[in-house]
Amino acid sequence: MLKHSLIFTVLALLCFSCTKQPSAPIELTWQHLGNDIDKGICESRFVVTNISSDTLYSDWAVFFNQMSVSPLVYDSCPLQVNQIQASYHSLTPTEYYQPIPPHDSLSVVIRYRGNVMRQSMSPQGPFFVSSHRPVSVNIRYLYSSDGHEFRRSVPVFPYADGEWMFRQNERVAESSPLASAMNIFPTPKSIQYYDDVCKKDDASVIFRNNADINAEGYTLEITADSIVVSSSDESGRFYALKTLARLRENYGRQLPCCMIEDFPDVAHRGLMLDIARNFTDKDEIIRIVDVLADYKMNVFHLHLTDDEGWRLEIPGLPELTDVGARRGYTENEHECLIPLYSGGFDPNDTKSVANGFLTRNDFIQILRHAKSQHVRIVPEIDMPGHSRAAIKAMEARYWKYIVTDSLKATEYLLTDFADTSRYVSAQHYTDNVICIALPSCYTFVRKVIDEVVAMYREADAPLGIFHVGGDEVPRGAWLGSPVVAEYLRAQKQLEQKNSQPANAQLVNEAIVNVIDVANLKDSFLESLIAILDGYGLQVAGWEEIAYRGGHPNPRFANRNALTYCWNSVPEWRGDEKPYTLANAGYPVMLCCVTNLYIDMCYVNHEEETGLNWGGYVDEYQSFLFRPDDLYRSVERTMLGKRRNLEEYAASDKTPLVPDSAKNIKGVQAQLWSETVRSAAQLERYLFPKLLGVAQRAWTSDFDFGEKENLLEEYNYVLWQNEIPRLHKKGIAFHLSQPGIHREPFNMLPSQNLSDEAEVAHSRAENKGENLVVMNTAVSGAQIRYTLDGSKPTEKSMLYTSPFVSDAPLINAAAFYLGEKSNTTHSQK
Repeated sequence: MLKHSLIFTVLALLCFSCTKQPSAPIELTWQHLGNDIDKGICESRFVVTNISSDTLYSDWAVFFNQMSVSPLVYDSCPLQVNQIQASYHSLTPTEYYQPIPPHDSLSVVIRYRGNVMRQSMSPQGPFFVSSHRPVSVNIRYLYSSDGHEFRRSVPVFPYADGEWMFRQNERVAESSPLASAMNIFPTPKSIQYYDDVCKKDDASVIFRNNADINAEGYTLEITADSIVVSSSDESGRFYALKTLARLRENYGRQLPCCMIEDFPDVAHRGLMLDIARNFTDKDEIIRIVDVLADYKMNVFHLHLTDDEGWRLEIPGLPELTDVGARRGYTENEHECLIPLYSGGFDPNDTKSVANGFLTRNDFIQILRHAKSQHVRIVPEIDMPGHSRAAIKAMEARYWKYIVTDSLKATEYLLTDFADTSRYVSAQHYTDNVICIALPSCYTFVRKVIDEVVAMYREADAPLGIFHVGGDEVPRGAWLGSPVVAEYLRAQKQLEQKNSQPANAQLVNEAIVNVIDVANLKDSFLESLIAILDGYGLQVAGWEEIAYRGGHPNPRFANRNALTYCWNSVPEWRGDEKPYTLANAGYPVMLCCVTNLYIDMCYVNHEEETGLNWGGYVDEYQSFLFRPDDLYRSVERTMLGKRRNLEEYAASDKTPLVPDSAKNIKGVQAQLWSETVRSAAQLERYLFPKLLGVAQRAWTSDFDFGEKENLLEEYNYVLWQNEIPRLHKKGIAFHLSQPGIHREPFNMLPSQNLSDEAEVAHSRAENKGENLVVMNTAVSGAQIRYTLDGSKPTEKSMLYTSPFVSDAPLINAAAFYLGEKSNTTHSQK
C-alpha cells in the first residue's frame, strides 16, 4: 500500500510540474514622454494590450515598482496609477474604463510629480492580479535612439554626450605608460630601491616585532639574501604580506631589492553595504571581504535592516526573516512584505534580490572569515525610523499568536495600533517608525542586540561598535499615538514630582498636544546608548543622531556617539558638518555623499543605474577626496561647473580646529542598494570607485601642485593594473563611455593631423562634412560605433582613426575585458 502511495505522489508531482502555469491576459508597453521641470512633472504612456481571447473587464490590477515619481490624479482617465508605498504602485481601471476587446489595446498618458531621468527609473517587475491570483506580465519599453526624453529642460549637471565625454577623457587619458609607486596599491609611504640584483624569490620571510612602528604599519626589506618584515601588530604583518604578494605578482620570482616603509593615514578604512533594500548573499559578501583585505581596508559595515527587508536571522524571532526577508504579492503582509524596488510577486523566488537573509551560521562564517582577513564587521540595525520590515514582521507575529497566546503576541510588538499619526518618510513610507513608548519595543531591542552579540562571541570576532541608524525620522511620527501621549504624561509627572506648578494639569495637556519628534528620538537613542553601554559597546549612527536644528546636539556631546557624516553637498553647507561636530567633541566618520556614495551615478546618462540626489560620483571622485581637507574635495557644483577649490576653501567655511583633528576617526564608502538588481551590478558600483577610497584612506595626503599628472597616473593604474587584476578574479566593473568630437574644418589645424586624417580633411572640405574624432580613458579598450542610430555591439564598426561623416546621430560604446560601456550619443 505504501509503495502504491509513493508512486501516486510522484505521478502527481510530475503532472503538477507539467501543468502550464497561468499567463497574464495582457501585455504592457511603457514609453517615457519627457520631463517638464518648469511644471515639476513628467509624463509617460502605458499601453495595455489584451492578448487573450476574452474581453478584459475592470476586475483587475497591475502592480509594479517605479522609483522617484508620485502619480497625479486627474479626471476622465480610464486607468489610474496609485502609489501604495514608496516605489510600489498599481495600475487600475477607473469609472471611465471601457472593457478591452480581445487583441485590442488601451493607451493612456500618466502624469507624475518628479522626473524620470534614467531607464532604470522605468516601471519594473509588473504582475497582473485578478481574483487574487498574481501572474507575471511582459513589458516592452520604447526608448529613443538618442535618449532625449530623459533629459531635463533646465540647466542641470551636464549630460554625458559625445563632446562632454571627450573632454573628460582628454583630462585623464595617458599618453604613455607611467612608472609608478602605485604599482603597489594602495601606495606605500616610502619605497627605496637598492642597486643590488635580488635572487629569485625562494627566500623565507623573517618576522620581527618593532614597537616603534605605527599601528597596522610595517617595513618590508628585500635583499639578495633575505626578506624581512617588521611590525608592531598582526595587522601590520598581514599588510606587509599583502604588499609582498603584489610584488611577486608584478615581478614574478625576480623581486626588486628594496626597503618599503608603510602605514595607514586613517584608522577606519571602510565600506558600508546595504543588504536590506536588496539582498547580497554570504558568498558575495565573503568575496567583497577578500577584496577589501587585498586593498588594506579594515572595516565592512553591513546595513542589515531597513524598511524593505530584515536580513539577519534572530533566534526566537523567526518572523523577522520569514516575513521581513521576503517580498511578494500580499494583501495584509502577514506572510511577506509588499514587493519594493526590484518588484515581482513571488516571495519564494530565491533568484530575486528582493528575497533572502543571512542565517545565524552564515553570519558567524562571515565574521570568522573577516577576522582572518583583518576586516572588522560593523552591524547596523536601523531604528527607530527605517524600521518598516521589523514593524510588519512583529505585526505578523501578533496576528499569529493573538488568539492563542496574547503575551507572546505582544511581547515584541513595535506598533501602537491606535496611532493615527500621518507622515511621509524620505523614501515615501507612511508606517516605518517604531512606537518607542511601548515597553515591548525595548524588549525587542534587547533581544536583537543580545543575539547579535552572541554571534560575535561565538565567532570570536571583534565588535566594539554597534550602529543603530537613527536617521530620517519623519515629521509627524508619533503625533497621533495614545501610547506616546501617555508616555509623555508620565515623563512630565516625574519631572514635576519635586516642584509641582499650580497649572500642572494645563502643562500636561499642552505637552500631549505638542509632541516634539526630535526630543522623542533623542530619548530613544539615550535608551539605546544605555543598553549598549551594558555590553561595553560604542553606539554609532548617521549624522542625524548628533545634529539638532542645524547645530550639534548638546544632549549627546559627551556620550562618545560615533557620527557618520553623509550630507557633504557644499550648496547645502553639508561639507561643514564633519568639522563642526569634530570641533564640538563628537567622534566623526567621513561618509561624504559627494565623493564616497558609490551608488551615485557615474555620469548623467539615461543608461546609468544609480541615484543622483547628491550629485554624480565617477571613478575619480573617490580618489580626489581629501580626508584632511574637505573643502578641496568636491571639484564640481551640483550644476556641474568646476569649482575654484582654493578660493572655496579660503571662503567663510568652518575650519577644523587642530586639537579636534583627532576626532576624525575614519573614511567610509557607502553602497545603498535600492537600484541593485544583481551581484554583477553591485560590483560595477564598487569598481573602480572603491579603489580610490582605498588609496585615499591609506595615503590621504597629496598635492596636485607637486605632481600635475597624478590623476593621469591614477587612471593608468586603474585600467592597466587594478581592473585587469579584478577581472582575472571574475569581478565585474563599470567601463566609462567613449568621447565623440565633431569639429568644423575651418577651426581644425590640418597640420596637426595624421596622414589618414589629412586625406579625410581634404575630402570633408570638398563635401562640407565634419571630421569625427573619438577617445576613451581606457588604454586598450575598443571603441565601436554606428551611424544609423542603432546601439553599438561587438560587431559594429571599429574606430581606429578620425573619419568623415555627416550622420545626424553617431552612437559609440567602449569594450574592454568583456565589459561594455553605456552608449555615447553625438548629434550633429
